[in-house]
Amino acid sequence: MTADALAPLPADRWNARTARHLLNRAGFGIPHARVQALAAMSPEAAVDSLLEYPESNLASPGFVLPPLTQADRRTVTRGLSEEERRAAYMERQQQERMTMRLLKGWWLEQMVTTPDPLEEKLTLMWHGHFATSAQKVRASHENWELNQTLRRHSAGNLRELTTKVGQSAAMLRYLDNATSTREHPNENWARELLELFTLGTGNYTEQDIKEAARAFTGWATNGIEFAYRRRQHDDGPKEFLGKRGNLDGHDIIDIVFEQPACARHFATRLWTYFGTEVPNEAVIESLAATLRAHDYELRPALRQLFLAESFYDDAVVGAQIKSPAQLAVQLVHDLQLDPVPVHTMADTMARLGQDLFYPPNVKGWDGNSAWVNANAMLLRVNLPATLVSAGPNERRMAGRAMQRMMAPDDDAMAMQAMMADGPMGELFASGEAARHEGALMAALAQLPSTATRERIRAQVEAASSRDEQYEILERALRRQGQRQEWRPGAMLAGIEGDAPVAEALDQMIERFIAVPLAPEQRALLNRSLAFPRGDTTPQTLDEAAPAHLRATLQLLLSTAEYQLC
Repeated sequence: MTADALAPLPADRWNARTARHLLNRAGFGIPHARVQALAAMSPEAAVDSLLEYPESNLASPGFVLPPLTQADRRTVTRGLSEEERRAAYMERQQQERMTMRLLKGWWLEQMVTTPDPLEEKLTLMWHGHFATSAQKVRASHENWELNQTLRRHSAGNLRELTTKVGQSAAMLRYLDNATSTREHPNENWARELLELFTLGTGNYTEQDIKEAARAFTGWATNGIEFAYRRRQHDDGPKEFLGKRGNLDGHDIIDIVFEQPACARHFATRLWTYFGTEVPNEAVIESLAATLRAHDYELRPALRQLFLAESFYDDAVVGAQIKSPAQLAVQLVHDLQLDPVPVHTMADTMARLGQDLFYPPNVKGWDGNSAWVNANAMLLRVNLPATLVSAGPNERRMAGRAMQRMMAPDDDAMAMQAMMADGPMGELFASGEAARHEGALMAALAQLPSTATRERIRAQVEAASSRDEQYEILERALRRQGQRQEWRPGAMLAGIEGDAPVAEALDQMIERFIAVPLAPEQRALLNRSLAFPRGDTTPQTLDEAAPAHLRATLQLLLSTAEYQLC
C-alpha cells in the first residue's frame, strides 16, 4: 500500500497549475513569473531548483542588541542604587521589545525578497514546531540566534536540528533547562522533546521523562551560547526507552531517533504542513520510511513528497487556508507594494493569530482551519486595503525613530554603549558619539529593506555634516510612511493589454486564485471589468476604465478563494 503512496507525478501532468501549487506550498506563491519558469522545467528540475539552496549564513541585523553575560550585567549595574538598577533593567527591556518588533519586520522582508522561498517556509515551519516565545525569552540576540539555527538546518538532518535547538539559549531558557541541576532536574524540555517535538503522546512513559530530564542536566547557557555545566550533570545510571547506562542529553536524542514513532512524527508534520491537515496514513508511512532510510536527512523526504502524484491531488490543491504570514507576504507581492509595509504586516498578522517570535505556547500554532473565525475573516478580506493604506502605521514607526534620533535618552544610550562589543565600542567612546551613532542606528533600523538600509547608510556616511545626515534619514523615513495606491499595471504585468476582457479575466483568476471560482463570482468580476466606459463597453483590457480595473482586482483579492492555496 505504501509503495505507491508517493508514486511520482506523471510528466504529462506537470503544467502551470501544478507548478503554482508547488510554489504555494514550498514557498509563498511568489513571484508569479517563477510559476512559468517552473512549468517550463521537468518536475524533477523544478523541485530541485527549490530544494537545493545553499546553507544560510545571514548577517545579523545591525539593530539586534548585543548579548549580556552575567559579568556584563554586573559591570553595567555596578555602583547603581536598587532603584537605578530597576530603571536600567526596564530600559533594557524596552529596547528589547522595540528590537523584537524590528526583527519581525526583518524576517517578513526576507520572506518577501528571498530567492530561496523553501528555506523561509521551512524556517517558519520549524519556528512553530520547536516553539519558543519572546514573551519569556526577552533577549533579541537569543531569538535571532534560534531563528538562524532553524534557517541554517531547515532542510538538513533532523537529529542535528533537534540537538542544536535543544542547545540554543532561547530553548534552554524557554523550557527552563538552563536552570536544571542534578539536585533539581527540570522536566519541561524533556517532556516537550518527547511529546511535541519528536515522538508524540503514547510513545513514552512518565518515568522516561524523569530519566531524560536527569540526562539533560548540565545543558545550560553562559548568556551568549551553549555551555555544558559538568558539575550540574547527573552522571548516575538511567533507564530510558529500554536503554540503560550513564546517559547524557546526546544519548537521549540518539535513542529517541531510533524509535519508529519518531520518523512517523516528523512525517506527519511534513504532510500536515505541506499537504493537508487530514492525515494520509499511506503517505505518512512512506515518508517515515524515507526518513529512516536516509538517517533523518530531510531533503530526500521533501523531494519525494514534492514529486508525488498524491501531493498534486485535487483534494490537496487549494485545500489549505493561507497562514497569516503567507497571506500577508503574497498580498504584498500581488499588490506590488514598495516599500514593503513590514510593520503593518506584522501587526495585522498578530491580530490574525500569527505573531512572529511570539507563538501562543510551546505547541506553536495549530494552523489551517484554526486560522479562520468570524473576526479573522473580516480582517483577512480587508487586508489588501489595509496594506495599500499602510502609510500611517509605517509613519508612526518612522516618527518614533526620528523622536529617538533627535532626543535620545542619555542613560539608555550610555547603557547600550557599555554593552557594545568590538568596533561598536569605539563609536561609543564619548557620550556625544553614543547619542549620535545610537540614534543613527535606531533610525536606519526602521527601514524595512536591507538594500535600502545599505544605500541610505552609505549616503549617511558620505554626508559632510551631522545636519545633512539627519536630513537624509528624515527623507528616507518619510518616504517609508507614504500612502501607497493600487497599481493595476504592475499587478497585471505579463497580461497583454489587447487581450479580450474575458480572456484577461481568466488570466487574472489563474494568477491569483488556486481554486475555481463559482460562475456567479466570475460573472460579477466580468461585469466589474467590462463595465461601460462612457457610451462604450470595453472589449480589451486596455479599454477597461482604471477605476473598474482597480475595483476588479480589489474584488478578486477579497474573495474567500484568495485565502486558499
